[in-house]
Amino acid sequence: MKPGQNPIYLGDRISRIDLLRVCIIALVLRFMLLIYISPYTPIKYYINPDAYNYERIALNIINHGVFSNELQPPYTPDVLRTPLYPTFLAVVYLFCDSSKTAVILFQIILGSLTVGLTYLFSLTLLQSRAVAIFAALILALDPLTIMYANMLMTETLFTFFLVAGSVAFAKYFQSPRLIWLFVSAAMFACAALTRPISQYLPLALLPLISLAAISKQKKSASLRGLLFVSVYFVLIFVWIIRNNYVAGIWTLSGIGESTLVRYTARAVLETAEDLDSGESKTRIESMILAPGNIEDSSSAEKARRELQVAARIFKQYPLATVAVYREGMLRWLASPGLDNICVQLSRVGDVNGCKSGGGKTDANFIRKLQLKFGEMDSVQLTMAVWSTFFLFAMYVLSTIGVYRLVKHRQWYELFSLVIIIAYFFLLSAGGQTTSRFRVPTIPYWSVLAGLGLGWIKSQLAITRRPVLIS
Repeated sequence: MKPGQNPIYLGDRISRIDLLRVCIIALVLRFMLLIYISPYTPIKYYINPDAYNYERIALNIINHGVFSNELQPPYTPDVLRTPLYPTFLAVVYLFCDSSKTAVILFQIILGSLTVGLTYLFSLTLLQSRAVAIFAALILALDPLTIMYANMLMTETLFTFFLVAGSVAFAKYFQSPRLIWLFVSAAMFACAALTRPISQYLPLALLPLISLAAISKQKKSASLRGLLFVSVYFVLIFVWIIRNNYVAGIWTLSGIGESTLVRYTARAVLETAEDLDSGESKTRIESMILAPGNIEDSSSAEKARRELQVAARIFKQYPLATVAVYREGMLRWLASPGLDNICVQLSRVGDVNGCKSGGGKTDANFIRKLQLKFGEMDSVQLTMAVWSTFFLFAMYVLSTIGVYRLVKHRQWYELFSLVIIIAYFFLLSAGGQTTSRFRVPTIPYWSVLAGLGLGWIKSQLAITRRPVLIS
């Protein structure tokens, strides 16, 4: 079946009023949070320590014309971060007198536009105005995306580029003009240059081009798929060449090796040898430095050593490795973002929030949860309950949505959503996994949930229809 020709939801077109309404709802909700936390800003923008890294690079771009995370000369070029988010910060700072709140306002606008793009994506993919409205509203109401729009973090910009690329990709199959394929490749490239985790996503999406083509167009589809990934890799290769030039390493970002050893491998050590975080950190650093001091070595050599150490730990403790990845996957799926809620909505001028105490030896998760809920005020508790209920409802509705697509053999539509969700699910799991890593997939969950909600609405309409007696 041709993509876009849904047997259930065929014929609806874009409603500018609907699009405007969902964007306004998203804008108001995100702005309401900004107003609520405004007495305690800008510290509330820095909930994640990575925010300081992005800002430091942005300030070095403005003040010294170099992409560096260093606090003082010689400002060694950074190869861990990709360029677009620090550049975004630098541009806003340059024209808005280094105002952090100005950045947040731009992110609130981008987050609201992402809700509008989700409406367009759902409408293009499923051809249902009702489902598109439901999908956009679900994303507009999502607590995590509301909170991350109010942080100096990459998630809002990254998700905007990701959904924009998906809209263009879906538009290409609705009206196979090459311009949509080029736009999609460009948007996915921008996403990868914002967060490198998506750098292989276009390869995962490549089978969709062949899946959507009829048998006589398979050869043409293969050529267009090759064109799509070629344009994408040409765009991101510019930064790869830069990293090789400044640091001798052919990579889009060196963050992967560093994260793998310092978070996931460290968590494996803690699980296998019952170490606390300080002990495991010291062990990891000593293993990396074991062959000799490599502080002055090239970035390529450091990355190679980090990868070797991580591989050695995984090989030594396979069961602990499986356990760490399993726990990471569960956190990705089930964490409602309580830590973010505690910190961002706390009525104090710090980023401590209401995190419960207890180290690794305290394995009583229920007790930790009770302590955390006990420390929450009414606003925090309301948001925590809403976030937990929202996550549960989204999964239930998404399950119905998947069932509907499978029942009607809408394979292209199903895989367009599931591939992206599965990609981030599998690549995000590890020792560092939090609810943050689920944020880019929420628009795609929202489309599935919107489909489920649309089906429930249609069933209610049937039950309320009057029976005519002849």
